[in-house]
Amino acid sequence: MTLKQSQPVCSIREGSWIDFRKDVEKVNPELFQIIEKISPGKKYKLLEVTYLYGEKITDMGTICLPGKDGRLLRLDDPRLPNEYREQLSYGPTPLILQMTNGSEVFVETDERIIPLNIFTPGDLYGLFEAITPLTASEITPSWSVTAGARSVFLGAKVTDAIGHKKLRAEYGVGVELPKKLINQWDVIKVIANRSNVDSPWTCKILVFTKDWLEKRVDDIGWLLFHNYLLVKSWQQSKYMRSKSELSIMWEAFASAVRHRNLKPNSYILDSIMHNLFLGNGAIPGFIPADSDELLLPSRYIENAYENVYMLKEYAPVVMHPWRLGVMEKHYSVYYSFAYPTMLEGTPAIRNAPSIISEMRDIRTLMMTIENIFKQQGDRIYKFIKGIHFEYFHTEDDKFREIDNSKNLIGGDVYITQCMKRFKGKIFPYQGPFFRGCIRITHKK
Repeated sequence: MTLKQSQPVCSIREGSWIDFRKDVEKVNPELFQIIEKISPGKKYKLLEVTYLYGEKITDMGTICLPGKDGRLLRLDDPRLPNEYREQLSYGPTPLILQMTNGSEVFVETDERIIPLNIFTPGDLYGLFEAITPLTASEITPSWSVTAGARSVFLGAKVTDAIGHKKLRAEYGVGVELPKKLINQWDVIKVIANRSNVDSPWTCKILVFTKDWLEKRVDDIGWLLFHNYLLVKSWQQSKYMRSKSELSIMWEAFASAVRHRNLKPNSYILDSIMHNLFLGNGAIPGFIPADSDELLLPSRYIENAYENVYMLKEYAPVVMHPWRLGVMEKHYSVYYSFAYPTMLEGTPAIRNAPSIISEMRDIRTLMMTIENIFKQQGDRIYKFIKGIHFEYFHTEDDKFREIDNSKNLIGGDVYITQCMKRFKGKIFPYQGPFFRGCIRITHKK
């Protein structure tokens, strides 16, 4: 197969409410009804921006828009037309409505990519920044947003040099063989955007210009619109509110740990808190990509690793971030010790003799915290009630506290469904992601 090497570019289209109202109705009927009551005129501009997979929608809080040649530029780049800066500089990030497919909010450090949130069609973001004109509360975002998932990797081990050379030759991949999960995205992005240049995977957003955020205390329609934004901001602040609530409960847990003469290190405690947030749906864990391709063109990635890289025994399952409760579609997410995503903590500094012993400590302490929360009554126990934690490792645990990863597929209906499209292949339970992972499930 010979691939076209020319790559499509991003695009931008300007219009008013009349131009985009039907599209908004499809993805967010509630917002549509609110804006319909306002019936905003042509003064209230909207920008529809289309991004290719993996392109940055915002870079450290600053929106990126296509320039004259279709290449993305930050809003503060002088090569962009001045009218964009005039229309969108009312906050660090303008108000954005996700129109098609999904996007990921993430923080990037020297060693890790940390997913913070997932947005799907109908979601608003840039809310904290955009309501600045309404609240006079400044915010300086330190996160970025990509079109599609940024935190992606194969479930199977893909460190074969010959297989990678085949990918380089077929797709023009210009990066070296990725040794770590975090480095696979550079390869995946190239494959995704060069597999189908005639009909590429794209993500569309709708950007609200400054006139939409001006205060109008004398107009009930605009008050309803702005109140809607404030309500959505409150809902989106779930992580910080959950963190405050859990911090209050944490003292009771810490006291019980001291009473039992347990001495977990800070990394263990950070891991426990992080997994409670995963179970609460406040932050993303990971799931295998399914055929809807909401967060990436996974079928092209699967095909590349099965038929070009020639992954033989294991299915080319692609993992991406997902929050429990989003679209009420998935009931389990996974956390891996090979891809630590907690904001706090230093994963590189760990004292346990092995991951499996670390997992035993976490399991024991999780059982302890659940018992403590039960004793504290319904108000506190609701934080963990209905969440089930299971522990997996590729090695057999001599204490029989950690299950073998080969048994993981049997307890996850969603993974079982995903595997049906990989005829004759084995679920990649021996891959690095599953060599020490926790499954977090909402009990039905």
